Amino acid sequence: MPDIRKYEKVLNFLMKDGYSFSFLCEQDIPLHKAFVERNWPGAVTRGSFDYNKWKLGTRADGNINLLVCKKDGQIVGQISYIAQQLVIDGQTHDCYWGCNFMVDAAYKGAGIGAALEVYALKYFPIILGNAPTLDSLKYKEAIGFKTLVGPTIMMLPLKADYFLKLKLHGSNKNVLRLISTAVNPFMSVYWSVKFANAAVWKQTTIEEILPLIRTKQEYLDAPHVLHDNNFYAWRFNTPQQFKKKEVEILRSDKGSYFIYKRSAALVYLYEFHFTNQQQLRSALKYIWKTERDATTIKVFANSTGEQSFFKKAGFFSFRTKGLVTAYSEKGLFNNVERMHVDIIDGDGDI
Repeated sequence: MPDIRKYEKVLNFLMKDGYSFSFLCEQDIPLHKAFVERNWPGAVTRGSFDYNKWKLGTRADGNINLLVCKKDGQIVGQISYIAQQLVIDGQTHDCYWGCNFMVDAAYKGAGIGAALEVYALKYFPIILGNAPTLDSLKYKEAIGFKTLVGPTIMMLPLKADYFLKLKLHGSNKNVLRLISTAVNPFMSVYWSVKFANAAVWKQTTIEEILPLIRTKQEYLDAPHVLHDNNFYAWRFNTPQQFKKKEVEILRSDKGSYFIYKRSAALVYLYEFHFTNQQQLRSALKYIWKTERDATTIKVFANSTGEQSFFKKAGFFSFRTKGLVTAYSEKGLFNNVERMHVDIIDGDGDI
């Protein structure tokens, strides 16, 4: 049984020792920018109040859903929460997706991570998170989070660069570059033969394919984030000054569709519906020809059927399934074992 008392004591001890916990306000902008620069050098968006305001949403008092821990006049820890809608057992609930957790190196081990999470429970009735560390799992489960089976992360290496970086982690960069340069021409020939031309894809709008997406979601039997007009109005409207690449939305005349976004060398396959391998491979060819210098396509597979489907097209999967941590003050996850997650749902590439 969860026993939150130990970590409530940690929170109380820290507060007595001069630590404070609050949601990010405009007065804290300089402190937060300094914290981000220390922990994510060069990550301009993470330190931008306007960007976080869009990404995370604001509270009734105008503060952002970004919880910070302060000590001695500086921010020393944080965790962000994205406001979402969760569908579970046919009912829709407000939920908050935790992301961008960080503690200053000098303060790690003090219990700030657990204290932030305990503090957040006072404000958020449902909290989700993914890719938890082993250390965070210990206190999350102790304070009432349940660990659910999430999706399988799958990747298709269009070029050797990213694949070699994953498989030969720590190897000399120059050596990896030489290998990639030698292998990439052969991969280009391989994919030109492997990919099919079956479907004709036309650019469209989210409004046109939203009924198809909603129909797909209605068949899901696992908890999932609601994809409706409000969700896409938020997700596809990054503040213009931070927008690097537009989302691509395509459909075929056979009722299939896919949505993807390019971010650096990766292509994220956000949403999709393919009825056969030919449609999938023709979609991959569209991406391959459009995003010529992309190295990898990434997707989440939420069932063994999806995993097998993408594997036939050349995707490889990570050995371990993704994990989702889920908290509900009303015990909504007591009888739940897995959760459906798309790349677009949580922090993703934002």
